[in-house]
Amino acid sequence: MLLMTDSDDIQREEQRKWLLQAISESGLTATALAKKAGLAATTVTRRVNPREDGHGGESLLKRETLLALAKAAGVSPPVLGAPYLAARSERRRVDDDEDSVLINQVDLYYGMGGGSDIGDHVEVEPRKFSRSWLRQISNANPKDLFWTTGNGDSNYPTIADGDILLIDMSQKKPQKNDQFWAITQYNLGQIKRLRATADGFQILSDNPQVPSDKATDGSMVIIGRLVAVLRKF
Repeated sequence: MLLMTDSDDIQREEQRKWLLQAISESGLTATALAKKAGLAATTVTRRVNPREDGHGGESLLKRETLLALAKAAGVSPPVLGAPYLAARSERRRVDDDEDSVLINQVDLYYGMGGGSDIGDHVEVEPRKFSRSWLRQISNANPKDLFWTTGNGDSNYPTIADGDILLIDMSQKKPQKNDQFWAITQYNLGQIKRLRATADGFQILSDNPQVPSDKATDGSMVIIGRLVAVLRKF
């Protein structure tokens, strides 16, 4: 997914950083990772080793290409998940207020039924919060957090349609069963409980009328753990 940032140059640099991280975590070379994802080697090598003159085909990768690389590397794609989200907030300064911190608000509805189509673009708007208030909720680095909105009633009454959700992207490996996670599966964003099984995960909803699902074919990507729910009364 390509998020809208301040310029193409910024986006290309953030994409290069994500590729380098994916290569490092996969333990593969750039060429081997591209081959595993079914891509030409230059798709990756040109973007991690740009020419000194700034040219050489480093156009932004398409969503499908990023998803293929993420699956091959075993990492989260830059869909709410990697450096793109942090790019804008890291480049915008908070006012001279030691208790203020910027957290990205993502214009994306995470499905709590069958899932919401992620689409091609996501608007990201940094918003200022009290650091001390945030610490009562999460000790994560602010750059690893983002706010989004729940969509649907499959987790009702635990999570209602329209609730504001805080996701911690630094947590990507479930250590306990039945916690809520932000996931993508077949390009659909969802908030679901995950329970480990012998061959993958069982995907659970709190609404008893919604049947469980499963992820056993490598199609599920964990974006982060749900750490807070805010609801209007």
